[in-house]
Amino acid sequence: MTLKNDYKTFCDYSSIVLIISQTNLSKFEKIKEARDAVKSLSGLHEWDKQTVQYLQKELLVFLNTRNCIKLIQEIEQRLNKLKKEDIIGHKKARKLISLLALKKESIEPLHVAQDKKGLNFFKSSIDLFCTCIENLKKSVEEKTLIEKLEQIPKNLKKQKFSIGITGVMNAGKSTMLNALLGKEILGTSVIPETANLTLIKHAKKPSAKVNFWNKKEWQAIEKSADTLENMKPFIKETKEYFGDKLSEYITNDGASHKIPIEELLSFTSAEHSGKKCNLVKSVELYTDLKFVKNGVEIVDTPGLDDLVIQREEITKNYVSKCDLMIHLMNVNQSATKKDIEFITDTLLYQNVARLLVVITMIDTVEHSELQKVITYTKSSIKAKLESLNKKSSFDNIIEKIDFIPIAGLSALKHRLGEGDNNYSLEKTGILQVENYLENILFGDKSEKANLIIEANKKEILYIIETSKNSLHVERSLLGKSASEIKNEYDKYKIEIKGIKEHIEKLTNKILDEKNELIRYFSTLKTFSKNKVLSLQAVVKRRVLDDVSYEIRKNNKKPEPKRVSCIIETALKDGFIDLIREYRYKFSKKIENSFEKINRDFGSFVQTNSKPIDAKEFFEKYFGDLNLVNSNAVLITQVNSTIKSHSKKDIEGFSRTLELHFQHALDEFYNKFHQKTEKIDKELVNKFELECKAPVEVIEFEMSSKEQILKTAQKRAEDRSYDIFKRLAEIELKIQILEKVKGNL
Repeated sequence: MTLKNDYKTFCDYSSIVLIISQTNLSKFEKIKEARDAVKSLSGLHEWDKQTVQYLQKELLVFLNTRNCIKLIQEIEQRLNKLKKEDIIGHKKARKLISLLALKKESIEPLHVAQDKKGLNFFKSSIDLFCTCIENLKKSVEEKTLIEKLEQIPKNLKKQKFSIGITGVMNAGKSTMLNALLGKEILGTSVIPETANLTLIKHAKKPSAKVNFWNKKEWQAIEKSADTLENMKPFIKETKEYFGDKLSEYITNDGASHKIPIEELLSFTSAEHSGKKCNLVKSVELYTDLKFVKNGVEIVDTPGLDDLVIQREEITKNYVSKCDLMIHLMNVNQSATKKDIEFITDTLLYQNVARLLVVITMIDTVEHSELQKVITYTKSSIKAKLESLNKKSSFDNIIEKIDFIPIAGLSALKHRLGEGDNNYSLEKTGILQVENYLENILFGDKSEKANLIIEANKKEILYIIETSKNSLHVERSLLGKSASEIKNEYDKYKIEIKGIKEHIEKLTNKILDEKNELIRYFSTLKTFSKNKVLSLQAVVKRRVLDDVSYEIRKNNKKPEPKRVSCIIETALKDGFIDLIREYRYKFSKKIENSFEKINRDFGSFVQTNSKPIDAKEFFEKYFGDLNLVNSNAVLITQVNSTIKSHSKKDIEGFSRTLELHFQHALDEFYNKFHQKTEKIDKELVNKFELECKAPVEVIEFEMSSKEQILKTAQKRAEDRSYDIFKRLAEIELKIQILEKVKGNL
């Protein structure tokens, strides 16, 4: 019998079948209408509890899937009639009508509220996730899965996007940042003549923290003055001013002072009489301004031409970890040597996808001058690459650079409500900068934004599928007797035993491979030490050959600029080669470990996990390495040695060079080794987590199914338990899960 052929009879028979229970089963068996109803709807001649329960379950599933309000209302009318005729009691009728009423409830629509104009990909994706999560809370029942679900919005709120701001002194960094922030919080208002790196972060209550150099760092600064002449006045001034009080600021671990923002001037201004800025390593500024509200952090640097080379190193260290880099150039002083060196170093030796060059103070020149500045910058980059024998990299580097001209001061005036008759807000270029930042950081082409969204989407889909599987298992058990469920549970216990044996073997295999990776570190340590020694010999030989050639060919010593270029290029290329080879060797080792595990246990864990991409770890730890190690001291020492040694004493010159390069590269190797220890440990931990992740999923699913079987057995023994209501709940929850999945 079908609904289409006999609508009225279908409704009659459905209402009869739904009122049959364990207590009245034998009574209804004697009624012809009841037997006809079961036979017509099921197509079966059997009359027993299992057949009736199966039919009731399928009937509810059909009504849920059909979701026809009229049909449900027809059946409700018949149930009310049966109640009036005392065929079923008031309580039973109310339960059934309440159950059918669930079918009429529509699922709350998955509405994603539209934000204001300009809503970006990242924020709209988060809105979608939050809406989906709220809907999923109605369907997800496992406590562990609910905890995972609730953790997702917390993780999303923790995501940070860093913007690094660089440039030489007077490039206009503070002015542009004030315009972006919409408040004169940097520069002449609060932190004039900033001589320190400043980290701008969000906090509801504005505050500041000043971080001082530690003893080891300060000793390095003092030592650099032994070689660099321009550092000697700085060290002398600092020692004379602070005397014995120096230890109050320079401590073993590096002191930090929390201070009111109004007091920053005395700690950060190079012009302040207190000279505390000489001892400050960095400043953390917390503000409630809109621009940094959505997880944006800004790294404002003191200037690439800072005489304290350690500040330049810290600047490059921080900037190398930023998601976006902005380099400012004053239109009247553009493309300086420092500008060009920074741009080429950044794009040659660091993993920077794009670099925004902001040309400032455009309101001080004719519009036609702007293109000349850009053209000159490009030609200067090309010339620098040619001097490094990297002319072939020009097109690739230029493709990564974007140029935006701005009138920063005019933009700031507009933001402060002071206006500027000469330049409209649009003409200042600040809006173009804002749009650029929005797209690069949060747009649909942002690599970081996509990685975050995909990772959280994957987590939500896992929760949906796991919840659905649990609900399907429970639904299949509804209507089965306690003895039937017990038999299934007993069989599953045997299966669990086998699973646990496999898990133990897999866990031991993972531990073996982990220990093998740890042992491999000693091999890599030897490899890297040999590479550094080889690099030391190469750089020394290049300098020695160049000096010998100039003396023999031209009877003079090479220019310091040429020597500087030889050393810088050789060291940077050598460091990059070392990092790449180290990464390749480690990656291959991890890949082999994954392959061994998948070969032996792939069918068991049923995972498509790919070997860890070690690239992200090496970029995290080594993105700045070749730049952080300033070569200024080494280059000065080498040039001084060239100048002081006799042209005839090549052998003595060679020995002195050996000592200079040995000391410098030993220092590099120690820093390299410290970083590799961190990265090796983190990679091994990541490897272990990746391998154990499928095991944890299997253990969770095993525990979950075991709990479902236990619960189902208890419910089957409980005659008062309402199977129909639970079945309706399951169907509704599955429907919600499917709808949420569709919206993702």
